[in-house]
Amino acid sequence: ALVCGVVSVSRTGGTSAFATQQPVASRFRTQVFAESKDKAAAAPAPAPAPAPSASKASSTALVVVNDENAMTTASVLTGFAGALLGGVWLGGALFAAGAYYARKENDDASQALKGIATASLEALNFGASLN
Repeated sequence: ALVCGVVSVSRTGGTSAFATQQPVASRFRTQVFAESKDKAAAAPAPAPAPAPSASKASSTALVVVNDENAMTTASVLTGFAGALLGGVWLGGALFAAGAYYARKENDDASQALKGIATASLEALNFGASLN
């Protein structure tokens, strides 16, 4: 460890040419960790999450089938198909194309991709419900 000076003054007032000092970075690190431990001890505990009410119907679906999840699944499925058929580059290109077309509203390709993605999510949820 690099010491800042050759001659150091001890806390009692004496001097020594061979006194070892704690490096500046180490002292700073010790101070930071000591402060973070104090802050962690002083921080209040977070409030517990509210318990789900029994009146709400609990969903047993593994993945919620909605439009956003269908668009994400469509882009992932096209990327996966491209990676299987043509490697990493084709997979990346088809992922980008699938993400672009899945976000379109009134397009036949968009509707087809969303339909395939919705069916795959429903199949996933069906498989999860069998267990």
